[in-house]
Amino acid sequence: MRFRNAFRLFLNNFKNTYLILLFQVVTFLVTSALAALILASGFNFLYESAEVAGLLTALKEVIASFFNRATFAAFDVLFRSAIEGVVSAFGGVLTLLSANLPSIILSVLGLLILYLVNRFLNGLALFAFGDILNDKMSQFSDTPFFVSFFKNIGAAALYQVVY
Repeated sequence: MRFRNAFRLFLNNFKNTYLILLFQVVTFLVTSALAALILASGFNFLYESAEVAGLLTALKEVIASFFNRATFAAFDVLFRSAIEGVVSAFGGVLTLLSANLPSIILSVLGLLILYLVNRFLNGLALFAFGDILNDKMSQFSDTPFFVSFFKNIGAAALYQVVY
């Protein structure tokens, strides 16, 4: 009986379910685009640095040492030199990261704020959807999604901030 009633509610409210899904997809796309913008501006120095290119080259040498060996002694020498190259290149990358620490911190802080905004907006939509379901079950009325969204935005915002 519960399954049948839940399935009936789902089918009766499919338009609203579709709207909330569409709302969440749009908010996800917008926040993802903003996150990509924050990452591209905050970590742009990594893409253009010689230190990261040197680290990638050193990692390629480590992988190539497994395939370019004639004897174990030759492999040992080649592998040790490749690992030493990785360690020195990693030190250069850490120096680069410490030199650009404010940019990294601001980018991470921006991503955290963007994540919280995304959660806040999705919570507002879920609150509106709950109000739509309450109207449907108690009064058998068909409340549009955005009417319920803007009608309950104050209570939903307070709930989301406390939550």
